[in-house]
Amino acid sequence: MTSTSIITEGSNIACVCSGDVGRPPGKLVFQKYRRDHILPIDYTANETSIRSSPDSCSYYRTSNITFKVTAKDNHSVLRCAVISTLAEGNVYVESQPLEVYFAVKMPTIIKYPNKTDYLVGLDTSISLNCTTDGNPKPNYLWYKDNQIEAISTRETFTIANVTTTNSGIYTCIVSNTFNDVIYTTRVQMHVCITKEGNKTPIMKQSNSENTAVIVVGTVCGSIILVLCVILLAVIQNRNKTLRCLLVRNRNDRSLDYVNTTQQQDPSLYEGVDHALDVHNYEQLARREHLYNNANLSND
Repeated sequence: MTSTSIITEGSNIACVCSGDVGRPPGKLVFQKYRRDHILPIDYTANETSIRSSPDSCSYYRTSNITFKVTAKDNHSVLRCAVISTLAEGNVYVESQPLEVYFAVKMPTIIKYPNKTDYLVGLDTSISLNCTTDGNPKPNYLWYKDNQIEAISTRETFTIANVTTTNSGIYTCIVSNTFNDVIYTTRVQMHVCITKEGNKTPIMKQSNSENTAVIVVGTVCGSIILVLCVILLAVIQNRNKTLRCLLVRNRNDRSLDYVNTTQQQDPSLYEGVDHALDVHNYEQLARREHLYNNANLSND
């Protein structure tokens, strides 16, 4: 099996596989392996030829595939296997490990120990590990704050002297080169180193202070509740007084009407009690209606 020799991430490669597939003819299947694990492969297979071999009473098949490689294909191998019911065991051929060139990936910095703040006299050292991936192997450059000169060219930078002067922003720049192109990316991390006396103290309340706050809150709540009850009673009493005044005014107007009508014609009220009852009002109204009709007839 043959393939192209120079491979970069995102490029398409073509592989050709040829061999004896037996009789009846078997099929050629392509597989991709890396560290003994099968990797998914999305490819287009084209059969170029199949012919019989009279000398061996068998068939000879040739197939090829084309697929796009990624960074994960680095150091993987392509396998061309014969699939046949007559094949004994695994019959296949493998390519050489693929050398896939790809640009450095975005790095990350891991601190050890992993803390937000470091204390002078308590922490003895701080390790900053810059991790990335790339082929060819990445190069590392460490910088602190706005310094022009690099402080390290290793993957891991160690702050051996934990003092406040070593606080600052640390930058890790990674790069690699292939096909005469330089690929570079970077990441930054802030390291804070303080003295013990510079830490902000945490204020704590005593139990007596907490108890005083609870008592004051309870008293205030009780006072507010009493005021609400008094206000509700005043509102209800006022509404009751207004209702009494309305009823009284209504009764007064009814008495005035009865007295005026009685003076005009006392006969209308014969047998009718002066109590202000709804039924008496209806009886008076009927009699007044008859009285008015009688007067109109006499006229």
